Amino acid sequence: MDPFQYYRHLRHTKKYVDEHFTEPIALTDVARNVGLSPAYYSVFFHKATGLPFGVWLRKQRIDRAKKILHVCDRPIYQIATDVGFGSLSAFERAFKASELVAPSVYRKVSRD
Repeated sequence: MDPFQYYRHLRHTKKYVDEHFTEPIALTDVARNVGLSPAYYSVFFHKATGLPFGVWLRKQRIDRAKKILHVCDRPIYQIATDVGFGSLSAFERAFKASELVAPSVYRKVSRD
């Protein structure tokens, strides 16, 4: 079962994140958008998805970056901004922690 299909609040969360992807997104913004308190929403989100909101959001951003890296030659710093990271170093750290390789290496390997 996909919790984002099952729970209305999570469907709204996904929509909000998709619409504001390049902007800084805080759990408090999303909670207000779906009409819940941040504390309640944090617990609800974690129980429903198995991940804390910040971890899920970072994964969404990394997944989007991987798709862009696979098909596009834009500079990596621009891709980092396009997927909502505040800095290149934060993007590279998060990407490497997730994929175990740097974005530049991922781009090269994914195209071979």
